[in-house]
Amino acid sequence: QTEKIAIHLLGHDDIVAIARKGGHWSGNNYRVMDLRALPLVVPHKHSGTRIAIEHCLQETKMNLDKLNIVLEMDNCIAVTSAVKAGAGIGLIPRLAANDPDTEIL
Repeated sequence: QTEKIAIHLLGHDDIVAIARKGGHWSGNNYRVMDLRALPLVVPHKHSGTRIAIEHCLQETKMNLDKLNIVLEMDNCIAVTSAVKAGAGIGLIPRLAANDPDTEIL
């Protein structure tokens, strides 16, 4: 007996950079190249979001290893909390970027 697996795309989401509202990095427009010089808070290495971030960066010929990652967190809520505490700029899916104390850059 052969089992078949079906995969259905449920949606699409973009990866965005977030900063603490009113903080050091807020109100600025950054290019992907600018990420190299900024302190970044990202999801942990084996998360789906982290894999999506790596794919996005590869499309722009960048590598996550070349970035200034200051924290790796367990999930997007933890990334957002670290950003709100001033740890740096977070990279999360747009759908998760809904905290009123942060802004999308």
